[in-house]
Amino acid sequence: DGREQWRKNYVADFGGKKGYWGYCDYPLIDGEKLICTPGGASATIVALHKETGAVLWKSAHPEGDSAAYAAMVISNAGGIRQYVALLEKGMVGIAAEDGQQLWRYGKLASDQNSITPIVLGDQVLCATDRKNAGLALLKIIGAGKSQQATEQYFQKLSPNHFQDNLLVLDGYVYGTNRYGLFCVELATGHIEWEAQRQNQPVPFHVPMSAMMAADGHLYLKQADGIMKLIEANPTGHLVKGSFTIPDAQPSAGATHPVIAGGYCFLRDNDRLFCYDVRNQPSNELPLVARTIKLDISKNEGPARIVEGSDATKTRTLKSVFVPTPHDVVDKMLELAEVKKTDVVYDLGSGDGRIVISAAQKFGCRAVGYELDKELFAASRATAETAGVKSLVSFELQDLFTADLGDADVIAVYLLPQQLEKLIPQLEKMKPGSRVISHQFEIPGVPPEKAVTVDSTEDGAKHTLYLWTLPLKKASK
Repeated sequence: DGREQWRKNYVADFGGKKGYWGYCDYPLIDGEKLICTPGGASATIVALHKETGAVLWKSAHPEGDSAAYAAMVISNAGGIRQYVALLEKGMVGIAAEDGQQLWRYGKLASDQNSITPIVLGDQVLCATDRKNAGLALLKIIGAGKSQQATEQYFQKLSPNHFQDNLLVLDGYVYGTNRYGLFCVELATGHIEWEAQRQNQPVPFHVPMSAMMAADGHLYLKQADGIMKLIEANPTGHLVKGSFTIPDAQPSAGATHPVIAGGYCFLRDNDRLFCYDVRNQPSNELPLVARTIKLDISKNEGPARIVEGSDATKTRTLKSVFVPTPHDVVDKMLELAEVKKTDVVYDLGSGDGRIVISAAQKFGCRAVGYELDKELFAASRATAETAGVKSLVSFELQDLFTADLGDADVIAVYLLPQQLEKLIPQLEKMKPGSRVISHQFEIPGVPPEKAVTVDSTEDGAKHTLYLWTLPLKKASK
C-alpha cells in the first residue's frame, strides 16, 4: 500500500562518506539481501534484510572509501558469489556471504566514478574518466576467498563519465566520449575507432547522449532531442538513420532509450514517446500497451487509475502516505509564521506530525483531516503521548468536504490537480489566512514565497510554497 516499512540513514546509521557530488546509490536486491553503499571506513558497503532493514553484515574498508556513482553488479568469479563495486578510490569485489573483501583494483580512482562495471564470466570490464582515465579488463583469479584482480590491459581513453554508456556487443566495446562514439576490441583493448575533437572547441557537456543496443545496432539519444540509429560495426561509425523528437527540449543529459517488443520508448524530460522499430511496422499497438489517465474527480486516495481507452475498468488505489521530514515540517510552520492564536489545519494529515508539531511548538490549536482509519487512530494516540490532546483534533473526513472557515493556516502535501480542486474552499477563507504547500504549487496561482529546504533527515531537497489569502491568480 506504499507505506514506509523501515528507514536507514547512510551518515547517521553507518558513518557514511558521500562522494564529491553527493550520494547517488543504486541499491541492489539479491535474494533477501539489500546491498547499499554508504561509504566510509566502518561500513563502506552494507547488507540489510530487505523487509526489515536489519543489518546482516558490514563491509569495512580501512581506506575510508567514499561512495561513488556506478551501479553495483553481481559476479560469480572463482565460484564465489560476490558484489563488484566501483568506489571513489577504486573497484572492489566483496563476498556476498559476509561482506569480506576478496580483491581490490585501485587504478580507477576518481571522484567521478559513474560507469557501471560489466561482468564477463571471471572477467570484469571497467572504465573511468578524468584522473587515470581509461578502459581496463580485469581477470579475477584464485580459489575461495583468496582472489586477486589481474589486469589484462589498460587502454587510455576518456569515456564520458556524465552518461553510463559502456556496452559489449559481439566481441567489441562501444561507449561515448565527449565528442561521440568509440569502439574497442574487447580481447585486446585495441581502439578500432574513436571520435576526436575537431578544430572547433566543443562546449562543456556537449554532446551528451544515452545509448543502448538491440539487433546489432546502437540506439543513441542525444540531449538535444536527436535520435540516431548506428550500426554496431568495428570498421567504422555508420549512421543508418536519425530524426529529431518533436518539440525537443534540450537538457543537460539524456535518458537511456528502452526497447521492448519491437517498440522504442524515449523520454524527453517530462514527455514519453513510443516508436515502432520493427521490420514491418503496423498501426496496431502491442498487446501490453494500455492507455492510462489519472482521475481525481473523487477523493478516493490521491487518484484513481482508469485503464483502457473506454475507461470501463477502474481500480481505486489506497491513499499513499508519504511522510514529510520533521525538519521540513518545522520550516513549513516557520514560513507560515504560525502564532499561538492561530488555528492550523493539515489536509491529509497522515500520522499527524504537522498538527502535533504546531501544538507543541506554538501552543496553538490544530486540526487534521485524514481518510485512512489506521493513520487516524495512530495520530490520536501520538497526540495523547505528546501531551497535546487538548489542543489538537483529528477528523476522519474527506478533505474536499472540510469547512476551512475557522483556519488561519492550511498545510498541504497534495498533487497539483488536487490543489486546483481545493481552490473553491480556499477562496471562502478569511483574508490574511496562509496556505503552505510541500513540493507542489497551486496551478495558475503564483506563490508569494518559495523556499528550498535541505533536509538532514532524508538528505533530499524540499521546496515549500506560501500564499496569503485571498489568492491572486496569474493574469492571462
